[in-house]
Order: sequence, then C-alpha cells, then structure tokens
Amino acid sequence: MQLSPSLREGATPRADSPAKPEEKAAATTRFVPEIQGLRTIALLLVATFHIWIGRVSGGVDIFLLISAYLLTRSLTTSAEQGKLTRPITFILKKFTRLLPAAVLTIALTLLAGFLILDSRFWNTMMAQGLAALTYTMNFWLQGAQVDYYAQSRSDASLFQHFWSLAIQGQVFLLWPVLHLAAEVAAKVTKIRVRWILIAGFSLVFLGSFLYALKLTAINQPYAYFSTPARLWEFAAGSLLALVVPYLRIPRRVGTVLIWLGIAGAVSCGFVLPVQSSFPGVATLWPLISAALVIAPADASSRAASDRPWLLGHPILQKIGGYTYALYLTHWPVLILHTAVTRIERPDPLRGLLLLAVSVVAAVIITELADRPVAALAKADRPFRPSWLPQIGWRRLAALAACCALGFGAIGSSHSYYQSFREGEFAAVTNAPLHEMGPQAPDDARFGEPIPGRLIMSEQLFTGPSTPCTDDVAGFVPLGMCFTWGDTESADREIYIIGNSHSVTYSSMFMEIAEQQPNWLVRTQAYPGCTFLEVDTESACDDVFTGSAQYIQHAQPDLVVVLGSFSTPAGPDQLFTGDNPHLADWIRTIEDTTTSEVVTLRDVPRFDENMFECASEHGYDSPECVKPTSVDAPELEPYIAELEGAGGTWIDFNEAICRYGECRPSNGGLVTYYDDNHITDVFSRSLAQHLSAVLSRDVHWCPQAAWPAL
Repeated sequence: MQLSPSLREGATPRADSPAKPEEKAAATTRFVPEIQGLRTIALLLVATFHIWIGRVSGGVDIFLLISAYLLTRSLTTSAEQGKLTRPITFILKKFTRLLPAAVLTIALTLLAGFLILDSRFWNTMMAQGLAALTYTMNFWLQGAQVDYYAQSRSDASLFQHFWSLAIQGQVFLLWPVLHLAAEVAAKVTKIRVRWILIAGFSLVFLGSFLYALKLTAINQPYAYFSTPARLWEFAAGSLLALVVPYLRIPRRVGTVLIWLGIAGAVSCGFVLPVQSSFPGVATLWPLISAALVIAPADASSRAASDRPWLLGHPILQKIGGYTYALYLTHWPVLILHTAVTRIERPDPLRGLLLLAVSVVAAVIITELADRPVAALAKADRPFRPSWLPQIGWRRLAALAACCALGFGAIGSSHSYYQSFREGEFAAVTNAPLHEMGPQAPDDARFGEPIPGRLIMSEQLFTGPSTPCTDDVAGFVPLGMCFTWGDTESADREIYIIGNSHSVTYSSMFMEIAEQQPNWLVRTQAYPGCTFLEVDTESACDDVFTGSAQYIQHAQPDLVVVLGSFSTPAGPDQLFTGDNPHLADWIRTIEDTTTSEVVTLRDVPRFDENMFECASEHGYDSPECVKPTSVDAPELEPYIAELEGAGGTWIDFNEAICRYGECRPSNGGLVTYYDDNHITDVFSRSLAQHLSAVLSRDVHWCPQAAWPAL
C-alpha cells in the first residue's frame, strides 16, 4: 500500500505483542493504520467544508499535529539507537518526497489559470505560484492582508491552500535542527534525549501558544497564517510522540477514546466559531481529538490483535495514499470552477462532481510524480564519504528536476505574461484613434476593446508623466504635478488644474500637443480636489492658491479647470450660488493675464465599477449600461455665467455616453477604468471633440486633432 509522504517514515508491521516502553523507544518506527485513517478523515473534512460549507473544519490542524508526531517519533527512535540527526540529509529527503506532487500541481494550476482566469489576475497568480513553490505562501497572504474567512471565492488565490504546506515546510527546516541540538545536549549532559526533547518542545509549546493567544486577539487574520503562532501545534504533536511509548491504555478505554477523537474531529467545524478563534484556544479541539485517536492507537499497550474497524478500513487506507495530492488539487479545482461559473457555493451534485475531478487529478499527480520518485528513492544509495549528506544520486536528480520544473514553470509563465502584455501595449500604441471611440460609426465592429484587461491597472494616469520641477521662478510643484514637452523651447503652454479627473483629461490635450511642435502640457492636481475646496485651508486650497500665483507669473496660454463635480445619483454640483464662484476666478485670470480659460464638465460617475461589470458580464451586457449624468436645471445659465466671465465650456458627456447611455466600451475602446475615471486611451480619443470646440474660441488651436489624417 502506498502511503502519503509524511507517513513514509518506515512501515513495518505492528508487533504481535505489546512491547515495553524501553524496547519500543529503540524499535524501528512502525506503520499505524489509525493514523492513516485519521488523515483520510481530516482531508475529507477539509474538502467537504471548502466545497459545500465554506468554513474551517479543523482538518488542517490535525495534519499539522500528525506531521510533527511522525517526524519526532522517527528522529527520536533513531537518536535512541545512537544515530545523530543529519538536518541537511533529512531536509533533502523530506523535500524530495514533498516537491514532486506540489511542483506538478503548481505547474498545472498555472496553466489552467492562464487558460481560465481573466488576464488581469495573471501577475498576482504568478507571484502566488512562486510563493507556493518556495514555501512562503503564508508570508504572501500576510503581506496581502488576506482574511481567510471574509473573502469570497472569486477573490481567493488558486494557491491559498499552500499556506499550511508553507508552515509545515518551514517546520521541516527547524525541527531536525532542534532534534540535533537535543541529541548533542544529551551526549554532553548524559541525560536521555527524550527528556531533553520533552523539555525543549514544552518551551516551544508554551511560548508559541501564548503568542498565538495574544496575536489572535489583536489581529486574527494575520495570526491565522503566522508560523510562530502555529508552532505550538507542531510542538503538541512532538510532545505526544515523546510520551506515547509510556502510556498504558486498556483496550476498551482506548476504543472509547478513539471514537471520541473521531467524533471530535468531525464535529469541530460545526461547533466552533473558528472565524474568530483560530489559531487560539479553539484550536485545541481538533488537536485533542487527534491525540485521542493517536495515543491509544500507538501506545505500548496496543496489540496487533486490536484491529481498528473504521480507521483501518481498506477504503480509508486506500484513499490515504492520495490525501496529500487530493489536498493539493481540490482547492484550485474549486476556485477555477467559481471563476468560470460565478457560483460561490455549489449544490450537492455539482460539489460531488468537483470532488470527483479533484480525485482524478490527485490520482494522476500521484501516479505521475509521487510514486515514481518514491520508487527511485527506495533504490537509492547514499553518497560517500559518510560525512556528506546521506542522499543518493537518484534523490538528488529528482530534487533538481523538481526545482527545474517548478522554476521553469514560473519563468515560462512570466515570459508568456510579458509577451501578452507587450501585445496589449502595442495595440494601444497603434490604435487608430481617429476612427475609434466617439469617432467610430454606430455600425462599426471591433474585437476585444483596448486596452486589454492585463494592462488595465496601468491605464489610469498615463498622460503627462514627467514630474514638475522648479523650472519657473516662484512655482512650487504640489500634489500630482506633471509636464509633457520641452519647458524651455515651448511657445504654447496648456496648464491644467484640478483632481484625478483633470489628470485623465490631460491625455486628450497631450494627444493634440503631439501633433504640434513646441507645445507644453503642465498638469497640477491633487486627489479629490475641485473648486468646491477653495478657501477651506486644505491641500486643495493650496493647489488652487499656488496655481493662481503661477498663472499670474507665467501666464500660460491656456488654463484648464473642471467646471463641475458629477455624482452617481443626480445632477452635477456647480461652482456657483452658495459654492465658491468659479466665474469670479475666471474673470480675475481673464482681466489680469493674457491666459485664456477652459472649463470642462466632469465625466459621469456611477455606483458600480464599469470595468468590473464588463469583466463579469461582458462589454455588451445590458447590466453594465448606465444613464449619463443628469443636466442640472441651472446648467444653461451656469454655462452662460462662465462664458460671460471669459471662459469656454466643453461638455464631453455626449461623446463619452452615446445617446445618453454610458457603456463599458465605446467604439472599440474601454471607456472606464473604474466607476469614475475614463481610461487614458479613451481620453486621447476625445482629442478631436476637444479641438472642434476649443478652436472656436482659441485661435491657435487646430480644428483637427490629427491634421495629417
């Protein structure tokens, strides 16, 4: 029978009669079917709760305890036979057994992710794959501030379940070192190594448990993935392994304890409020339940005739050989299913199908990777001389192959990602904007709108991007300040003031400026700033005050400012009446400088992310169509007020939202980055609309944004 990696520490049959503690302590470690059965039940609990219930079962905590139990039982037995632990040898052997299935799962998951997931998730997916491969996934989840309980399936990582394997891998690096330190101390002090280990792991247990209690109370999501907060669970398994040889448990009592342990393991996820308590006190429930099974099953008083009925059943024993691979496969199958169907909780029949797919994948991975490496390792011969790590060429070759496959999969994924990304950037760069966006005929047909999903996150502020400098006497760059063009040779300057919407609008001015030599575009903005914030003693007021001083000193040819503030539920707020008067500000500039002033109507805002809606339902979905911003009753007199002060009013609503309907895409271009920012490429497509209106009042502005076309 094939065993999972952490159970392959020797599998000699149980003795015909109970051994004395001293004899058992020095005997070869044996295979205990109850442990295999318990692992199977724990894995089925994990998969069941993940697929149907959406809670934590406590099964992972049982895995952690069992892994430490078997590790310490094996190393302590060897130490009592006079063999020093070789940490490097142990680590190399352990990871040679763990990596084949893990690496193949990671590679297949990456491939499935590229085929199924939206391209905007690829970069994060690759970072998570690398974290899974290097056993640092728990650190990645901590850094990303992931809440294991609060997030939806659609937001979960394909590799999130590797957090427990990461902590286990880190313990596999630490535990053999602790064992070696105890063995050296035992030789020096002449104290039995078992007692030194009991003392050492008791300290680890106490320190880690107290830390877990404190961290869980302060930041439970962070504590959930914390290695120091989980060490006490491993220490509990090691302590159990150290005391079990001395236990004398009557047969009937042992049977009762085993059934109590099974009941406790199964009921844990149903009874405990794990969403607010793990890895604190509540974690004792699954650990004690596991101990109630393991202690009587592996105690010295246990005889071969004490055949386990449920845990030793051939079906559980057979499944146990695939538990490791099944743990690896069930989670990505579940998350990919959610990505395709948007179903967070599958019904019983669909859940069974997902479990069946996971089992098939687990069997394939086990047969292709796990068992072949196990067969190689069994026939291996250690290196010579003996002071070298005792790992043979076959294991070393298998380990090297795993590393090559794993890092090769990550590298190949990154190369494909970069190639795909460059293609999307090229599509944006080469887009014929003169016939796209608002210029596109109503019956025009386009492929996937640009920019592509992969580079969408880089498309918010991609207009003027050179940081401002003190190139003009008296000018102090504030907030988001950028320039495009030559500040020394420019003979026309466009100065844009406002907020993030002003920055996105600046792209259309830059598009025109690219066709005109010696034009300079300067953008001075601050997040959330509108003319409503003037005279409020805020950063926004500083921007407008500083801009007014700059305008008086430099007298740019054109000053551009937002003339309204849109809202999702109603008409735009206008800068008149009880609000600060924009008309007075314009009149001051027109009367005291040579600058001309343009006021732009704000872009429509929504209560839903337009891009996310399109990603979920499609760019043509009726669910993503929103009405354009409502015209305020006083809009016409407000425009007259601004124009009477000398300003030019430009409204892009009809260009952005054709026929009064705002859509995620318009004329082959993605319209909105989120719920209120237009994309850079769509802003540039508005250049012709801008030129046509602006050229009526500004004599030096061309009537055509792209005169060569």
